[in-house]
Amino acid sequence: MKPSSLKNTPLAPLKGGIARSFLESRTQSLFMTASLATIIVAVLFIRAQNLASPLYYDEAVYVNLAQHPFHSDFYDDPIFFRHPPAHYLLLAGVGKIAGFSETAMRLPSLLFAAATSILIFMLGMRLFTRAVGFIAALLLTFNVLNQQYAEAATMYAMLAFAVTLCGYGFAREKEWLVATGFLTAVYTHYFGFYLAPALLLFYYHTLEGDWKKIARRIALYILA
Repeated sequence: MKPSSLKNTPLAPLKGGIARSFLESRTQSLFMTASLATIIVAVLFIRAQNLASPLYYDEAVYVNLAQHPFHSDFYDDPIFFRHPPAHYLLLAGVGKIAGFSETAMRLPSLLFAAATSILIFMLGMRLFTRAVGFIAALLLTFNVLNQQYAEAATMYAMLAFAVTLCGYGFAREKEWLVATGFLTAVYTHYFGFYLAPALLLFYYHTLEGDWKKIARRIALYILA
């Protein structure tokens, strides 16, 4: 059979379909990469404007705790447990590396905000479409309240990241993502415990209602 006659064989449409599928997949991949890059640049540019401004009271409390964890000069508590320690211990680590300037103390919140936008994009893409994920991430990026916490040396940007990570784990049915998000949330702010009912439903679904296995999981979280 001559090569020119291959176009008349049943293989020709198949080859054309494979090529189109490859091009569509390639285009979608490029779109996702460009979308992620756009979101990251937008987040970093918009929210990096006020990192060097003076600290307000709540920020000062956390920077003070970062300098000597579990002891606050603002409160008389022998051991500070008004909030869980994850955030100010993180600031303590950053401070040892980059110093305790306003910019250094706010940088983790900025990075958590950028990562949360990416997670929202991935969550929207997982549950719906790439376009939905992109729009959701843009709405989060330009949200005024979220922008305020992305520029602050407080725990709320870290909490938002942890909750979103937990939600993404629910959508993917990945236990390690759920566990990481939940534990990070509860060690960042006591509001993280509001995720507990959703966590119970997640294990009820993934473990098919086996209460013995669910009880073992709960025991592990209590120990953690």
